Amino acid sequence: MLPFYERLEEYSKDQSISVRTMNEMGNHSYWHFHQEIEIIFTDGGSGKCIVGDYLGHYQPNELVIAGSFLPHDFNYADDNEKTNMTLIHFNPKLVGGILEFAPIRALLDSARYGLSFRNIPPTLVAQIKSLEALEPARRVIGVFELLATLASRVDQGSRLSSIDFSPDAMDDRSGRRLNAVVEHITANQHRPIAVDEMATLCNLSVPAFCRWFKQVFQCSFVAYMTERRIEQACRLLETSDLSVSAIGDQVGFESYSNFNRAFTKMKQVPPREYRRATI
Repeated sequence: MLPFYERLEEYSKDQSISVRTMNEMGNHSYWHFHQEIEIIFTDGGSGKCIVGDYLGHYQPNELVIAGSFLPHDFNYADDNEKTNMTLIHFNPKLVGGILEFAPIRALLDSARYGLSFRNIPPTLVAQIKSLEALEPARRVIGVFELLATLASRVDQGSRLSSIDFSPDAMDDRSGRRLNAVVEHITANQHRPIAVDEMATLCNLSVPAFCRWFKQVFQCSFVAYMTERRIEQACRLLETSDLSVSAIGDQVGFESYSNFNRAFTKMKQVPPREYRRATI
């Protein structure tokens, strides 16, 4: 499965740092990445996690920092188990420029590949759980205090993903390129997008763009776009009253026959049968 680019404006509107708690029953996770750095603290529940090319398990009292653009997914072990998590998101640029933040920048640099801290002490757990209820300015201060504490204990953290995982996605120039690509795809996936259009956007030749895209996304641009369109079509088939042909057109297929062929190949059933099975 390909990682999905998640836009976090919903959580970060009008605030520099987003803090929210998640107390849910059942699995609602998905393989995704985003520009923002994410801190995931698990207070209750356990399950499997994927961070970059790392596949393992997470447990209560574990804190993971996922770096900018690093794909990750936390999947609950039991659909009937309630998982309690605190999720913190912020733009990596937030810690730039202040000399005294050098240890925090070093911490976040290590988190490019995912960084795990286990057996978080009770005092730090209480600090994390209090963040969401703080007024905005104090919440920002509280998150920086948390980062400073973790930076002082960086030697206790464990790197999760290997340093060989999509290295081009980790440098700043390629990170900006990746952000531009996913933003352009998100805004225009309702229409056909040519490879040379994307290459021009990235200021690369078509062969160079194709090599870069496959290295970062582990698939070709055409395969990535097809899967995105099919997944969007599935959501529309399940939730809307649009005709099947209208859905194919809305998600960017040039003809109904192309849509029907691609959908059937990926889902093993035609879109009309898929809709009937999900009603």
